[in-house]
Amino acid sequence: MHEALHGIDAAVGGVTPINSLDDEPVGNGEPGPLTVKIRDRFWAMMDEPSPLIEAIEY
Repeated sequence: MHEALHGIDAAVGGVTPINSLDDEPVGNGEPGPLTVKIRDRFWAMMDEPSPLIEAIEY
């Protein structure tokens, strides 16, 4: 994993770039362009009406 250029975690809380693992940077320690596109698209989809997506109020 330490040799990975980019890391992504997808969970109920959204899509989050992994910038470090075991206190070591992943890649250059910044989200890569593909990770940013995936994260931004995920959050854009949350704003689009869909019968498959339901907002949960906490």
